[in-house]
Amino acid sequence: MRQTHLDNRLLDFLRRELDFSSDSELAELLEFGYPTISKIRNGANVSDTVILRIHERTYIPVHVIREQLE
Repeated sequence: MRQTHLDNRLLDFLRRELDFSSDSELAELLEFGYPTISKIRNGANVSDTVILRIHERTYIPVHVIREQLE
């Protein structure tokens, strides 16, 4: 399992890049329920499906998204 701070790093990075003020805005854009964002924030693994969805909705390259999880 990834360390929680790394998952937070991804979500915080996305919020900065997209100029969002809350995880709720991020959940809406990604078409995830807020509980999915909360699980990621609390240490759940970020699956390839989640990475792909982030890429599809934001056009941020997959390698940049993955870098946030290293």
